[in-house]
Amino acid sequence: MGRITQPEQPRGRHGAQKHEKRGGGDRRLTARKGGAHGENKGVPGEVTEARGKMSLLSISNDTMHSSNVTLRVLSSADYEAVSAVFKAVFPAKYNLEFHDAWESRNIHLTYGAFTSEEELAGFLLTKQTAANQQQIEFLGVNPNCQKGGIGTILLEMILDYCQKTKSRATLIPVNEHRIIQWYKKHGFKEYGHPRISEYTGDLEQTMIYS
Repeated sequence: MGRITQPEQPRGRHGAQKHEKRGGGDRRLTARKGGAHGENKGVPGEVTEARGKMSLLSISNDTMHSSNVTLRVLSSADYEAVSAVFKAVFPAKYNLEFHDAWESRNIHLTYGAFTSEEELAGFLLTKQTAANQQQIEFLGVNPNCQKGGIGTILLEMILDYCQKTKSRATLIPVNEHRIIQWYKKHGFKEYGHPRISEYTGDLEQTMIYS
């Protein structure tokens, strides 16, 4: 995620379901200290615009409590749970962007982290924007599961993929120093010049991991 919110200010966007093939199996992970980790065609070797959003809830404390989660690829059946978490941590001005992100997601690299009670602890929406580039659209962590390192686990899924495939990851975090520094800690750097968001009208700065 790249967007920031205060716990008392819920954020949300409406997304739409679509038919897709269920991918991948479950993966059992243990959270650790740290912060958080669609198939559109793009031009190989060219960095395209990213719109990554992240909630502050998932990085509110550098000292994370350990908690076990199951990580798996999200399907259309998970939409309601993803939408509920999204609305709990993102403001309504991102509704349309979330809708588009869900519709255009890379169904093979869009993950959900689930607790042992099958509660959605967090989600990661990505989109393929070029042959060698993945875009982080939204990364959200359930307020009930914050401070558990869930954001880091999700972020590292896409970063590990990029390292193995020699791909790049892009995103646009909110203009919030704490979140920008969190992404920089995980290897992201600013790329290009700030531009106005077509969705919100906010000034946004692309970041890239390569």
